[in-house]
Amino acid sequence: MNRNLGVLIPPRPAQAKMELPKSLYNLGAPMTPLTLPELQTHLQRLPHWQHRNTKLHREYKFPDFIAAFGFMSSMALYSEAIGHHPEWSNVYNRITVELTTHDAGGITTKDIDWATKAEALAPKA
Repeated sequence: MNRNLGVLIPPRPAQAKMELPKSLYNLGAPMTPLTLPELQTHLQRLPHWQHRNTKLHREYKFPDFIAAFGFMSSMALYSEAIGHHPEWSNVYNRITVELTTHDAGGITTKDIDWATKAEALAPKA
């Protein structure tokens, strides 16, 4: 354990290797926003997500706070691994997520990949 101002800080655990979506293998490539037809095609596979105010929007409801926070923790690790972070909030058992790629000025495949991973990790209703 490290000592920092008299506080014990546990060592950082080794992180599991995250499987990255194919669209993120070339992280140096510039991202361009999806066209409306492209976005509509992707949303057919993500029926709980909505196109709202130039962002992807989804609200999750979990059995309790622990389940909601566990989901957020898992998605936080994924977000760090791919270098793409959501706008989200948590109140008890509810999580609201909005996705956009600020650098590209709109919704990109990064947002679709994030939403797809979130759907895979979230408990099915």
